[in-house]
Amino acid sequence: MVTAARPLSKGWDMRWRARSYSLDNDAVLVELVEPIGIAGPQAGRTYAEIYGFPSDYTRLSALDRQVTESKLDFGRKLGKKKGKVRFYWNYDEIDRDHYEVAPGETASTTNVFGASWWARPQKGVKTFVSLERGSTDTAFALVNGAFSTLTSPAVPSPFDPNGAQYFESHNARIEDTTASPASWDELKVRASYLVGDTSFSASYRYWDGENDDGDLTDWSRTVQALTMTVWAAPAPKWQWHAAYAWNSTELGTPAGIPLFDG
Repeated sequence: MVTAARPLSKGWDMRWRARSYSLDNDAVLVELVEPIGIAGPQAGRTYAEIYGFPSDYTRLSALDRQVTESKLDFGRKLGKKKGKVRFYWNYDEIDRDHYEVAPGETASTTNVFGASWWARPQKGVKTFVSLERGSTDTAFALVNGAFSTLTSPAVPSPFDPNGAQYFESHNARIEDTTASPASWDELKVRASYLVGDTSFSASYRYWDGENDDGDLTDWSRTVQALTMTVWAAPAPKWQWHAAYAWNSTELGTPAGIPLFDG
């Protein structure tokens, strides 16, 4: 980890922190129990022998990765009551060892640019506002995670080895699924007021993100949250408070329902 901070001219200051690390996990050999068919065309053979599908496999961890993080910000004091503004840039790069987030791509790079303002405009009053814009190249996704295009041939029995198998349906999927944004905007507002033995506080957050970078990917999410609180201590030995919270979430994503007829 590397950190640096120093004052600049005309009330400006700079802070920077960076680190790089890796995660490694053991590979796991998975050996499945393979029962032998006792009747019909599968008699005397295992599933792997019938369909030529290897059942044993080595599981490599999707958490194995190299990570680089950097956080840089510049701030300036505006005055005793005008508060302080801050501008920041956060950079993250995750390069996975065994997991592809797009065909041939294992790395995701994220850049977040933002600005914030904090102030005490008068006695007992505190305010905070922040706005940020973020984007990710090749955000986390499951390549070919949905929408199978496989059509099974007509067979007289579900046990017929010529019928479609699950692994064939799995291999015929074409949509890249995700719940991670490729770009987003976020607004945060907080305020509080203290008068005598009573305080009032409120906060609001708006977040809107989307991702349509992958094959047939069309994901979006909008979140709004509002909280208001009143707190008072009218006597040394007791206090009370009341709070109100409101949350709204809208999620958009395509849905695929496989049809099995027959």
